[in-house]
Amino acid sequence: MSERYTGTHIVHITDTGGEAERDRIDSAYVLETGAHGINPYHLRVVHADSTIEIGSRTGRLVNNPKRAERLIIAVNCAPPDNDKGTLGNHRNDFFMADLGDGIVVCGTRAGFEMSYIKDRIKHLYRLTVSNEKDSQFRNLETLPEYAVPFSDLEKRKGLLESGKIEEVPVDQYIRPVPDVSHVYKVDDSNNVTFYVSKRDRELLERTQGKKVRISFGEASVEVAGDTVQAYSEKFEAEIVTTFFEKEINRNYVTLKSSEKIDGHNLPQILTLRHRHTVTKPGYPVPVAGAPIKIELING
Repeated sequence: MSERYTGTHIVHITDTGGEAERDRIDSAYVLETGAHGINPYHLRVVHADSTIEIGSRTGRLVNNPKRAERLIIAVNCAPPDNDKGTLGNHRNDFFMADLGDGIVVCGTRAGFEMSYIKDRIKHLYRLTVSNEKDSQFRNLETLPEYAVPFSDLEKRKGLLESGKIEEVPVDQYIRPVPDVSHVYKVDDSNNVTFYVSKRDRELLERTQGKKVRISFGEASVEVAGDTVQAYSEKFEAEIVTTFFEKEINRNYVTLKSSEKIDGHNLPQILTLRHRHTVTKPGYPVPVAGAPIKIELING
C-alpha cells in the first residue's frame, strides 16, 4: 500500500507572473490530485521573482515546525536555456527531490531553487520526459502531472520502472549556497532575514551586545555572483539575542529568528518600532539576494 497522510499541502512557486496563468496551474493540480486520490489537501500557487526568492520560500516551508504530514513543493523559474533558441521549446529538465518525512520538492534548477534545502535531499531524480510535450508552458502541462505522483512511494516506483525518472547525484545538479552573507528574505515590515557566512556567523556570535556597521549590495548574488561593487551607505546596528529585548527606534541584528536552515537560526536585521507596517526602517531596503557587509565597530 502507498503511504497515507492525514493532510497534504501543495505549494507551487513560480516566476509566471499573471493571475490568470496561476489560476490555470491551480486547476491542473485539482485534476492531478483527483486522479491520484489525494484528499484532503490545501493548494496554493504563488509568485516569486527570482530563484533566491523561490529557494528561500522553499526553505521556509521545509523547515516549518508546524506543517502538513505530506508537503509537495513545485518550483519553477525557466528562462531561455540557449541564447540561440532550442527546437520545440525544449529547456533543461525538471528534477525531483525526496527529502524524507513526507516532503518532496520538484521542478527547475536554473539557480538556487533547491540550494537552501540541498543538505536535506536524500534522493534526487531527473525527469527524463520533461520536454515530451514540446510545451512552452511546462509549468502547467508537465510539472503538476509528475510532482503529484512522485510524492507517492508506490507511484514513484512506477515512474522509475518506466524510465520517466532516473536517480542522479545531488552534488552534480544542485548548486550550494555561496558562503557569502546575503539577503534571504525581506518581510512585510522590511525586516531583513539573511543567510550568514561562516565568517560572519562567528563574528556575530562572539560579539553579542556590541555594535556593527552594515551595508547592502545593490545587486543580487544570483545575478552578479561575487562581483557586486556598489553598496548602500553604512548604518549601525546592535547585536542582540532576541527580537524584543531592546528599546524601540534603533537598529538591531537579532541572532534568533523564526527561520532556520540546517538547524541554524538565520539572523535578522530590523528597526524595532511600534508601527512597523507603516513606518520606514532605519536602513535602505535591499533586494533579495543582496550581499551584506558586516564590520565590527572598534573591533
